[in-house]
Amino acid sequence: MHRPGDPFVLYALLVSTDRDEFRKPWDQYTGWTLLAPISGGFEFTLEAEVPSDRAAGVARFGDVVVCPPDGILHRRLLETTSYVYVSLEQVGELPRGRRSCTDLDRLRSDYRWLIEADQDVTVTPETRRAWRTHVVADLLALIVRDGDRARPSDPLVDDIVQYIHDHALESDLELAGLAARFGLGPSQLSRRFRAARGATPRSLVRAVRLQHARNLLVTTDLTVAQVARRCGYPDQFHFSRVFSHEMGTPPSAYRATHLA
Repeated sequence: MHRPGDPFVLYALLVSTDRDEFRKPWDQYTGWTLLAPISGGFEFTLEAEVPSDRAAGVARFGDVVVCPPDGILHRRLLETTSYVYVSLEQVGELPRGRRSCTDLDRLRSDYRWLIEADQDVTVTPETRRAWRTHVVADLLALIVRDGDRARPSDPLVDDIVQYIHDHALESDLELAGLAARFGLGPSQLSRRFRAARGATPRSLVRAVRLQHARNLLVTTDLTVAQVARRCGYPDQFHFSRVFSHEMGTPPSAYRATHLA
């Protein structure tokens, strides 16, 4: 099994943003391949010679689909999606199929580094490759760490994840109401969600809201208060506190940095 710090060769890395469909509905890879949604999501089916390597399901933010060498990956975007594609060589064994990362803040930070490395025209090719290699090494560490704790597939939790992605921007989305909608108690929902996804429903709601907030801050002229309301927060103060804690910088500073 690959361990943090073990060497690997980064053969290819692509950050694809706002795609409505994959270029091909399936592909077969000669090396290890990672496909991870930053926003949006996709259905997938992984075909492999070893039955235990086969998998199918839906991947969204927090998930990484790991395809072993010579595996065939069928995929279909469910909506407009941004994703990371990584091809690796000379890497040890990795957990296969969909891996749900528990540290969503760390994962979000990794994706942010990749996007900034691609968009910053002042970065030299050597520095950009160093950034990419560092981020992929951290992504592998997350996959291996969480892959040691295999999680059962839970179709109901998959439905809840889909509902959160569809309704996270609504200000009245609360744990009690979400649990009742799916016939569960709040505590039961949290336990079942964590067992299947390694995170809490609240953490996913927060991740979806902040992803949308970052997009609005850099692509629109909306005020911070308007962004807060559009992302499901009751007021600018609460939004700014959450944003600053999760992103390490206030919304206004994030906007200024990414528009510079």
